[in-house]
Amino acid sequence: MLLFSEIKKKSNKLSSESVIIISLFNMKNILAKLHKISGITVDKDKKNPHFGNMYASLDNIVNTISPILKENWLVIAHAMSNVEWVTYLVTSIFDTESGEWLSSSFPIAVQEPQKVGSAITYWKRYNLSALLNIVSDEDDDGNATKWVAPIKTTSNNFWF
Repeated sequence: MLLFSEIKKKSNKLSSESVIIISLFNMKNILAKLHKISGITVDKDKKNPHFGNMYASLDNIVNTISPILKENWLVIAHAMSNVEWVTYLVTSIFDTESGEWLSSSFPIAVQEPQKVGSAITYWKRYNLSALLNIVSDEDDDGNATKWVAPIKTTSNNFWF
């Protein structure tokens, strides 16, 4: 895939829309394979103890998708990346036949080693689900993200 700056050097008449079209054109093989395997269903095998909803564990997702990916010459890789002091988990799908790839990344917002490990597992699950269009948890209609007003207290006791 050519970078926008490389394309611009070749022709000053190309716009950013042209680059998007060229990028999508250069991804036609991997997109065709992802289209072919779309509709993967994964059993929701775990229960979230905080919200009570069911979700598909990382193990279950990987065990379900691995033979499908292998059959279609697709490989998953996870890597850590640092950008301006922020660590990201980057999940990529590579088409081993064409060399094309697609990635998704999420920031890891914790620093303690055990919490980092948990965050990596969590984001691997969400990255894989996003890239492969897998519904990995129950739809709660956004209820888990709703803001709750802080509880008002009349106490003047403050912890410093």
